[in-house]
Amino acid sequence: METFRNKFVIRQESGHPGYCSTTILATREDLAALSDEIRKKLAEGYQPPFVSHYATEAHGQSCRVYLQFEPATERELDEYHKTKNSPWSWFIRPALGLLVVSLTIIGGLSVWHWLLKGSWWR
Repeated sequence: METFRNKFVIRQESGHPGYCSTTILATREDLAALSDEIRKKLAEGYQPPFVSHYATEAHGQSCRVYLQFEPATERELDEYHKTKNSPWSWFIRPALGLLVVSLTIIGGLSVWHWLLKGSWWR
């Protein structure tokens, strides 16, 4: 069986909703070589694919993770930061939330009535 060692390890952690941390681990030498490679390609005006390397996932130990670093314009980056104005975000999600709250209130009142009167809505 052939052994391998990728230069980079990806460690992902998440906690409360909205929190996710991705850390790229490497030796000092490998990070310095990556930095030098990126600087060299930027100076040469190199076009994509820019700089790419294989990596290993910290807990999955997969050798199929592919890191690719590419330059982008401010406009291209802004496109990734825009919120999507989908029906899910402005209508469906609030409607489902209202439905859940309404059903919870109705269920609570039904149980309360049953506990006090011994029957359902009579």
